[in-house]
Amino acid sequence: MAVGDIIDRDDYNNIQTIVQRVLGTGTTNSGYGQPVLSSPVATGQKVTVQEWDNIRNDIINISRHQNGTIPTLPSAAENAKIRFDSNTEVWEKLYTEIQNLENTRFNIAVGNFGSTDLSPAPFTSLWKNSLTSLITLTWDSVDNARFYFNSGGKIAISSTRSGGTTTGGTTTIRQQNENWSSVLTSAGTTIWGGNLPLTGLSPNNGRNYYRLLESFQTIVSETGSSPYQLNEFRISVRQQLAGRRVQFFVEWIDGHVFDTVGPDGVDGILTLNVGTVDPIFNLVPASNTANVIQTPTATVSAISGT
Repeated sequence: MAVGDIIDRDDYNNIQTIVQRVLGTGTTNSGYGQPVLSSPVATGQKVTVQEWDNIRNDIINISRHQNGTIPTLPSAAENAKIRFDSNTEVWEKLYTEIQNLENTRFNIAVGNFGSTDLSPAPFTSLWKNSLTSLITLTWDSVDNARFYFNSGGKIAISSTRSGGTTTGGTTTIRQQNENWSSVLTSAGTTIWGGNLPLTGLSPNNGRNYYRLLESFQTIVSETGSSPYQLNEFRISVRQQLAGRRVQFFVEWIDGHVFDTVGPDGVDGILTLNVGTVDPIFNLVPASNTANVIQTPTATVSAISGT
């Protein structure tokens, strides 16, 4: 396309296709499930000013969700011919903007999400073998799960240990406690979503929603330092119901046995911190009603074991 050429229906439809892919239903790891104001222009039809305004609002809605800002986009004037000009014309600016927004489609701005705390009660008993907890998130449909993660929905998981035996030498569990605190600190917070902790659709290693298998896959494995190298904090994840359900299996595995350092055991306060980022859409114009992004039905089992 040369500078000065008049934009035709195909040029408009190129932008509209990307808008539909990001803002609308989309496929796989693209699609917010929101209403799209613009629509393809049929063969033999001219692109009207109203159609340019519609697609401009669609792009604004994507940008507001991702960045919390309204991009500076030109409007088409009545009776004006829309031409290709990389510096000033409508088409180039809208096309560049929607390409950039597609590349950052998993972003979500502050103010465009709520949060849900799913953390179970802390575990406060002495333990020395293993503890577990199962996190289950379920949506009504695969599309609702897709829309949640594509719109920036996320799950955050972490664990901490504090208190308990904090004094004494090798004849106490102080060092075991300290090592577990260190393991959990090193593991940090796992943020998991449609493109986290990795992007893309493959390989199937559980590193985002689109890489899940029906069997559990380990995504976090943090072990202790000698002589506690057999102690492990582990998070595994799988999908069920064709992607409608996601489960995280959290394990605190105390493989340490008494040798020269002991006795064996861990006490104090052990927490499992689980939270979600739940996307919310606010669309323009005021008459454009957003579709609600479904928050998953969630259960988190109590931390249990011995």
